[in-house]
Amino acid sequence: MEREHERMGNPTAPATRQGEAPRWAPREPPFPGFDPQRAPNGRPWRRAAVLFLLYKREAGLYTVFVRRTPTVATHQGQIALPGGAHEPTDASLQQTALRETYEELGIPPEGVIVLAELEPEYVAVSGFLVTPFIGRLLGTPTFRPDPREVAEVIEVPVAALRDPACVREEERGTYIRRSPVYQYGPYEIWGATARILRRILARPEAAG
Repeated sequence: MEREHERMGNPTAPATRQGEAPRWAPREPPFPGFDPQRAPNGRPWRRAAVLFLLYKREAGLYTVFVRRTPTVATHQGQIALPGGAHEPTDASLQQTALRETYEELGIPPEGVIVLAELEPEYVAVSGFLVTPFIGRLLGTPTFRPDPREVAEVIEVPVAALRDPACVREEERGTYIRRSPVYQYGPYEIWGATARILRRILARPEAAG
């Protein structure tokens, strides 16, 4: 598995244990007043991980997003990649991404081959430092969403996300104002998820 920070020659890899200060820092501050040690809420950045899961359907290569329920702790009602906060029992951020995908969607970790780890994304509004992973599912998915966390499972053809007509730039958000917005039918993918998605789609691993 190739890590983005290794491919780009970044000498400081991100920490993978909960509670460690991140050893990775962006080349440019992602927003005004950025502190690499503490989120705008004054607390240390909390580690999290998400999974861009690739799998085949008859129509081609797909990935999956979730629409969060109104009762989850953060980002209520938003469309996101499966994932969540790193827990002390997780051996790594990769395990976090796989565990959360299993808890949210019922996809067993042993059925996923992890292809790449990307540089983390600072999500200022919630204080998370989110590491994305790209994975390929062995076989066809059977989703069993947890109704406490997932209001809707959204399957999207990867080709649709690559269509230039699907994406636009908008001024929205609290800390990072200008971000991409991906439109798939009635669904809008924006904010940190859209910024992560743009980087994922630039990777060769996302081609399947």
